[in-house]
Amino acid sequence: MSIKKSRNKIFEILLAFVILGFCEWFFFRNVIGPGNSALIGDRGDGRLTNLITEHWWHVFNGEEKIKELAMFYPIEDSLGYTDLLFGYSPVYSVLRLLGKSIYVSYKYTLILIHMMGTASMYYLHRRKLKISLLWSLFGTIAFCFSCTYAYHLYHSQLNAISFLPLLLIFLMGFIENYRIRWKRNVYACLYLFWFTWIMYTAWYVACFTGWFCLIFLIVFFICICTSKIKVLSLMKEYFGLIRKDIWGYILFLLILFIPFFRIYIPVLKRSPGYSYWNSAQYMPELIDIINVGENNLLMGGLIEAMKLSVRNYSFEVKMGFSIILLGTFLTMYVIHMKKNLIMTEPHSGIKETMIRAVFISICVGVLLIIRLSANGVSLWWFVYQFVPVVRSMRAVARFFLWLSFPMSIITAYAADRYLKSQKSGNLLLSVFALLMIFVSNIDRQGVFSKWDCFQESRFMYNVPVPPDDAEILYIIDTLGTEYSCTDYQVDAFEIADRLGLKTINGYSGQFPEGWLRLWDIQTDFYEPEVFDWIEKYHLEHVYAYDRGTNTWISVKDRYKVYMDPVSGSGK
Repeated sequence: MSIKKSRNKIFEILLAFVILGFCEWFFFRNVIGPGNSALIGDRGDGRLTNLITEHWWHVFNGEEKIKELAMFYPIEDSLGYTDLLFGYSPVYSVLRLLGKSIYVSYKYTLILIHMMGTASMYYLHRRKLKISLLWSLFGTIAFCFSCTYAYHLYHSQLNAISFLPLLLIFLMGFIENYRIRWKRNVYACLYLFWFTWIMYTAWYVACFTGWFCLIFLIVFFICICTSKIKVLSLMKEYFGLIRKDIWGYILFLLILFIPFFRIYIPVLKRSPGYSYWNSAQYMPELIDIINVGENNLLMGGLIEAMKLSVRNYSFEVKMGFSIILLGTFLTMYVIHMKKNLIMTEPHSGIKETMIRAVFISICVGVLLIIRLSANGVSLWWFVYQFVPVVRSMRAVARFFLWLSFPMSIITAYAADRYLKSQKSGNLLLSVFALLMIFVSNIDRQGVFSKWDCFQESRFMYNVPVPPDDAEILYIIDTLGTEYSCTDYQVDAFEIADRLGLKTINGYSGQFPEGWLRLWDIQTDFYEPEVFDWIEKYHLEHVYAYDRGTNTWISVKDRYKVYMDPVSGSGK
């Protein structure tokens, strides 16, 4: 390599580092910096995922069993009611080992994993797909720094989408080394391992990955069959090379799945999943394709004027795509399809067929989850009926966030390829597109942040030391303070986790059988249900923590209040 080429390469790397480094800072600007105590998410789901990740730190220290969280006591396999978040644990545990607090460790775990996703996304574009610098930056910014991503870090388990670029890098390594057996097998194992790593972190991300792969394989097969490619000879050539190894891949995957099955199968037997009509409330309408929320710099005013937030749908439908990404994607889709149509041999190459299949698969993925009427009619109904595994997913609108990954890649790849075929105007148009994708992704408030370290530290500092014989707690509030049910339930989990206790309370996407009656602590039947639960499981050393008066009360004393209200206090 010449000195000039070396200098150009170094300059390019430094430029990409500066631009993406600035984007990282800007994306997390409201939660980082000296003295910044803001945390990602809120005291509901954000705190829950923090505590689940802390669980792995306790496991590594020998303080807790793998499958048992401190909540829903004494239900076995309680970890199976949540995302596992295991993929966060190595980074998180290192930060805890360095003496960082539970909250700071989790915040910077999310940021570091996001940075890893940004670096691998850029590498995927620039080195693996050979896309130009500017369009590599376009694709990276479109996915990693989207307004939708910033807002929906409310569910910080979705940060696991930052693992996706590395998954595709391993897959491309497998394809590139298909004829070299040992390299092919190394990349196959890395791909399968990384997929299970995602699955052990966030179920939605893994499930959507598998679902899109299935859509792509079906579309790709149809595209091949309608082209001039000789399908049988192609299958014979490629499957013939791996026929001796494919059983090894399957065995390796099954071994990786064993812990997953042991955690989730007992729970699946007790829980049928969500009903279709429950999932329907989380389905976007056609207009939600561009619904990036009211805080988006470019589209926020229009979104607010359309009053999309007043519909009786979940806030999760705010999963739309950047208007710049969507417009560029559709333009490139039309150009690519037109190019194929005017070719002498329309679908002659496998590469062209794969590109076409990715474009179509993204469109199919969008159409599958679109709500076609107010009463929930959708093509997703067919998926729900014939693919039982999706019944464990309620917020199907999250698929939009996942689809921004292949959409960003194929758009950047197709645009770069098209502009390289043009004679002039490439640089100016590429710079303009890069600036616009950045602007279109800006969330005026930064990443979702509704809680902070000081708030949590103050809360836990004020909780008095429990009695010496306390082993199990449940939460009450005799003052009837206006907290949400979620706050109360996660309060109990946090107190139990920090004080080395167990709690009957808890919070997750799904609940143990018979537990849901314990959800709303502000009802008159809440505590009698707790007493029934204690009696049912023969629990001892149980204390109530009164969130209102900040005191610990023996369950026997609480029981006396209900048996003889005149002589006691409280409800």
